[in-house]
Amino acid sequence: MDHFHELLRDKSKFCHQIECLISSIDLINNDPVIKECLDKLKNSIENCVENSGQVYIFGSRVYGIANADSDVDLYFDTGDCFSGKIADNYTRQLQLIDLFVKAANREFIGLKIITETRIPIVRFIHDPTNFNCDLHFRSGLSVLNSELIKLYLTMDERVRWIVIAVKHWAISLKLLSDDFSTYSLIWLVLYVMMHYKIVPPIIDLWKMHHKHEPNYTEVTRSTVHQKIT
Repeated sequence: MDHFHELLRDKSKFCHQIECLISSIDLINNDPVIKECLDKLKNSIENCVENSGQVYIFGSRVYGIANADSDVDLYFDTGDCFSGKIADNYTRQLQLIDLFVKAANREFIGLKIITETRIPIVRFIHDPTNFNCDLHFRSGLSVLNSELIKLYLTMDERVRWIVIAVKHWAISLKLLSDDFSTYSLIWLVLYVMMHYKIVPPIIDLWKMHHKHEPNYTEVTRSTVHQKIT
């Protein structure tokens, strides 16, 4: 932490470190071997429960800020659940996790069901690729939100630079956890950028690209999430 505070006092040194970090991240995210491993991971999960649905990757691996030790976040659509059919059914999500755990083969190490989080997940290591993984069955909202963040991060190179710098700062201070994720941190950064009109608000972004009304991806009793496609 003291080392990080030193860097902040030296603007040029801090900027140089972030540029080096971005170069390293770009190498990882553009590495064809890693992309092949991610495909292998998805296939392994889908093959566990044959003909049961499709696996999607979301999170930092999608919006291009993953580093070498980043987890892989996954959503398993078991059929017609992408739009949120079981989003409010916590019990059903746990049942699907339990089915996956029982069907999982030796490729999946240290399977652990996490229920303390808002969305139940199963955490494991995929042995052939050595990826640390979090898998959920709730809905495709996380996939769509990742695409939205990816759009924001590619609109202006300053946005991605600042997001990576703030994430680096948060990791250095050990601020990130299951309760306060990189995803939450990114939206805080984007909110500030919307305030200063560096990026447009979501509704303006929608109007720029579409003439029709939004499609509702997931509706709960307390909130409505919209699909930006």
